[in-house]
Amino acid sequence: GAGQAEVLFGDGFPEPISTRSRSADVASQGGGELLLQKTLSLAALPFLESHKLKSQPVLPMAFMLEWFVQGAMQSGAGMRLIGVDELRVFRGATISGGVEPTLAVSVLSTSVAENGHSHWNLELRDIGRNILHARATVILGDTQPKGPEALGLNGLAARTYGYAPEAIYSELLFHGPDFHAVGEVSGISDGGLVASLKSAGKPSEWEREPLRSDWATEPLVIDGVLQLGILWCWESLGKPSLPNGFATYRQFVNRFPKSGVKAALRVVSHSERSLVADCELMDSKGAILGRFERLEWTADEALKAAFGLSGALAR
Repeated sequence: GAGQAEVLFGDGFPEPISTRSRSADVASQGGGELLLQKTLSLAALPFLESHKLKSQPVLPMAFMLEWFVQGAMQSGAGMRLIGVDELRVFRGATISGGVEPTLAVSVLSTSVAENGHSHWNLELRDIGRNILHARATVILGDTQPKGPEALGLNGLAARTYGYAPEAIYSELLFHGPDFHAVGEVSGISDGGLVASLKSAGKPSEWEREPLRSDWATEPLVIDGVLQLGILWCWESLGKPSLPNGFATYRQFVNRFPKSGVKAALRVVSHSERSLVADCELMDSKGAILGRFERLEWTADEALKAAFGLSGALAR
């Protein structure tokens, strides 16, 4: 239950990571050690049916994050997730023209910090067409740190939000039933918003052949956070947006509660075309379960057509 395991049949655990950079290997092999491989198809990943832009299935950023962490944890056997730094999406991973790409998480380099935390610099690439989709640094350690003290809401929910969950998904967001993560927005303001988010079920309910029996992060909760940024942009900028990365994510629990979480989105800065925000994820008692810093969204009028919703197009 604590992540420890003994090999009963097989060829052992991977070699421990070293502090040696693998940049030379990456240069010679066109990519580092392969940690995880997935076929982007509706048969293998039925949740893609609920995540389409311009009628094309698109891999959610939340699953990029989950796969990065799963890949690192495959080699860092028995280690716990500390967090993820600098996740950047360079190009969306989609199914188009009937082509079902094969995506791979590979190692660019590894290192061990003075505090003993292992840092895995990873990339997500379409290995058939050699397209780079995203990069991130996953941080693992022997134990997860305790969460910080919760911050006060300080007026984040000052105004009543005008959309019930049903209207959110029929008028503002493109997400299908599998990604109806927002339970209720309890309030909104110029400084952010507060909402409840639902948790996903088992990985086997989302993927035909999951790598793990439990999530390493919580992709429905995390996708819900990204949806909250879109809602704030609709309300304050008058246009939709899409996420493109974040500076840091820290996780303070091994598993998120099945009952869902409370999210407090805090605006750091914004312009007519962008939003930067932090977000705390809390349990029913107010304890911090995870925290994002400097999540980024790009807002664009052209996304109204991509979302393909009558309510969005009418605004």
